[in-house]
This record gives sequence, C-alpha cells and structure tokens, in this order.
Amino acid sequence: MEGRLYTMKNLLPLTGMVMAILAQTGNLFIVKFAMSGGMNKYILILYSNALSTIILLPCSFMLHRSEHPPLSFSLLCSFLLLDLFGCSAQIVAYVGLNFSSPILFTAMNNLVPAFTFVLN
Repeated sequence: MEGRLYTMKNLLPLTGMVMAILAQTGNLFIVKFAMSGGMNKYILILYSNALSTIILLPCSFMLHRSEHPPLSFSLLCSFLLLDLFGCSAQIVAYVGLNFSSPILFTAMNNLVPAFTFVLN
C-alpha cells in the first residue's frame, strides 16, 4: 500500500501539468469564440472572474470550513492584492494580444506546465 501512495505522489506534478493544459485550452476556445463574436476583452475578464468566484467560493467554504484561519484585515488585504495581480495579468495578456500574434500568446501558454512543474 505504501508503494502505491509513493506512485500517486509522483504522479501529482504530471496531473497538475495535464490539468493546466486542459484549463488553458478550454479558456482559449472560450476566449476565441467570445472575442470573434465581438465581446469586449474587459467584460470577458469581468465575467470569467465572476463565474470562477461563484463556482469556487461556495466549494471552498463547504469542503474546507474547519481549516480556514479567522478572517482578518491583513488577510483581506492579501486577497485584494492577489486579485489585483490576477486581473492585471489577464488584462495585460489580452491587451498584449492586440500588439502581437496569437501564435506568441499560445506559445506562452505552453510554458504553464513547465511553471507548474517547477513550483511543485
């Protein structure tokens, strides 16, 4: 049984990389479909962040209720900074898409699994 756990632990980076590729591919399909239909990139970022909040926030509260630290002002400030960084990165990526080719944007997305592997 211990050997099986060791094997599962070794598969976590691979699983993370595959999930990152699938998420990025799905995101690119949705973004291409929405932007080719004339949707504004800022509205697309707003909708995608709102949808992810609606999906992930209740799951986080239900599954990890006992593990949450108390909600303090410093924790709220760190959440705000994290959100500002994430939204800014999305805005910079979509605005940069106007100044470069979509091939470069897709090639940069292919580096996400490498970053996931390094972070694990």
